[in-house]
Amino acid sequence: MSHPRRGKKAGELSLTDRKTQVGRSVATEREKRRLAKMNEAYQDLRCTLPEQYRGCDTKLDLLRGAVEYIRHLQKCLTNDYEGTSAERVGYVQSFTHIIYNE
Repeated sequence: MSHPRRGKKAGELSLTDRKTQVGRSVATEREKRRLAKMNEAYQDLRCTLPEQYRGCDTKLDLLRGAVEYIRHLQKCLTNDYEGTSAERVGYVQSFTHIIYNE
């Protein structure tokens, strides 16, 4: 003897499936917000770096340029810098202006 089918109708999701779907939707929105914040941070970095250190269009090139610029600033603060002391002071002042006026 067959029993009438109980449970979900054609096209309906079970409670577990609905929870999974909602969980995925929440995770997707969270990931979109995270990526938007990361892209905003990369754009801020791109605007902060002098043009010669911005690299190409990739995020990796931008990060490499930032590392190169930090190394350049470190040289400015030590005696390894080959420019004049006025140039060294100018570089450091321009960098601190960027940091403290944001």
